Amino acid sequence: MGLDAADPGLLAEGCAQGWLPVLEGLRRDGAWAPVSVPRGFGDGAIWPSLIFGVNPGKHGRYFNRQLRRGSYTAVPFVEDTDFDRKPVWEYLSEAGRRVAVIDMVKAPLSKRLNGIQIVDWTVHSRYGVPRSRPAGLMSEVIDRYGPDPFDGRTDVFKVRTAEEYKAFRDAMIDRAHAKAALCRQLLKHDSWDLFAVGFGDSHDIGHQCWHLHDPAHSMHDAEWVERFGDPVKDVYAAVDRALGTLLEQTGPQTTTVVFAGPGMGPNYSGNFLLDTILRRIDGRPDSDRNLIPHAIVTRAPFRALRRLGERVNHAKGMYHMRRRRSFSVPHNEGAGAIRLNVIGREPAGCIAPGAECAAACDAITRDLLDVVDVDTGKPVFREVFRVADETHGERSGDLPDLFAVWAIHDRPFRAVRSAKIGTVTGSPVVGARPGDHNWDCALFVRSAAVAEQWKLRDETKVEDLAPTIAALLDTEFPDCDGASLLRDARTGGSEDTMRHGRRSLTTS
Repeated sequence: MGLDAADPGLLAEGCAQGWLPVLEGLRRDGAWAPVSVPRGFGDGAIWPSLIFGVNPGKHGRYFNRQLRRGSYTAVPFVEDTDFDRKPVWEYLSEAGRRVAVIDMVKAPLSKRLNGIQIVDWTVHSRYGVPRSRPAGLMSEVIDRYGPDPFDGRTDVFKVRTAEEYKAFRDAMIDRAHAKAALCRQLLKHDSWDLFAVGFGDSHDIGHQCWHLHDPAHSMHDAEWVERFGDPVKDVYAAVDRALGTLLEQTGPQTTTVVFAGPGMGPNYSGNFLLDTILRRIDGRPDSDRNLIPHAIVTRAPFRALRRLGERVNHAKGMYHMRRRRSFSVPHNEGAGAIRLNVIGREPAGCIAPGAECAAACDAITRDLLDVVDVDTGKPVFREVFRVADETHGERSGDLPDLFAVWAIHDRPFRAVRSAKIGTVTGSPVVGARPGDHNWDCALFVRSAAVAEQWKLRDETKVEDLAPTIAALLDTEFPDCDGASLLRDARTGGSEDTMRHGRRSLTTS
């Protein structure tokens, strides 16, 4: 079971205080461990690393919009076509295992499968129309259990009213119950070697309502909480009940694996300032204007005139970019993502690859670490590092060059400064996401012989999950960066234990 963006700290609190009884039972009767994830990357890279068993330098995804190769344009990453690797369940299917995969996070729709798959039904941030394998299954599910009440989009660029927040919370709970009902039917009426399901409700409620959960949040509304309760806890509890529904349909021979994360906290990012900071470091103006205003280009009466205007503005844009040594690219709020303008890689590159590029990274790092918050005088970046030092693989060229991780702050940024850039101010989008990700992730497992079979280590990696699932079902999983978390029968567990653990696997 995937608890998408559920915060491990809050899950631990719910287990200890009794309002997540199912997960607490899983933890009590099994084992749990923190999980390390690729440094600086957000959920858009973490979940693919889980299902493919490789680092982002091999699967190539870091965000929902990434630079098109050979351009400065960010385009949507399309899961069904832009991954060139097979998720773990395809290897299982090819080995004859029967699989059901329901809304696993950031997963592509498999072309062939010994079983069923549902993609983008009730998830955080839908990337395509709801679809399935076999193709007709999705319409049957929607007819019986309903469509996503949010149509795959929960971010709103305004502050909701009190009643709107209540309706949002209630719809999240209903959505979790609908998915649980579908899973109950699938588990009750068919047999699966792998049953994998993701719940996006913990993700959406964290982004939209973290300020109602956290009393220290700058947007906290104590009166709302007094009237309606804690919406984040309410949705977590609903997902906990959904897990209980799944476990009711499985027997003691079933191995259960729950992955939760990346966690949540207040969204006090300064990403809205980053590109201006980089411009100041380059000695460039804060913005570059088109030669012909965009409104005029789009309203030109003839198509030929519009194309001419677009070409003129594109040429002006290339002129500006040749003078920029670095620029920001879209990324999660926890870390700013920076791309260098490299000759031969970017269309208007100005930095030579190799030693010159490395020196530019070092210089930008020093300049960013000098930037402080105007109000407190404290550094605004916790660390800045080269992404290439943390990843490897054939898709590394698709990734940013630097991550600049924002320091933890107790309120939004107002302005930042350094001797080199002066003072930079800006306005974030208010109300879009009061909560955003940290990098906390956790793994919960329960099987017939946890102590004998599992070796959860201090440095359990997210890439370890896919080879572990394959090993549970006695299937080869080639070319992965992780290692199975199961003890080898020759060095730890008995052959009987290994067979027992491979009979059935439920992953939520």
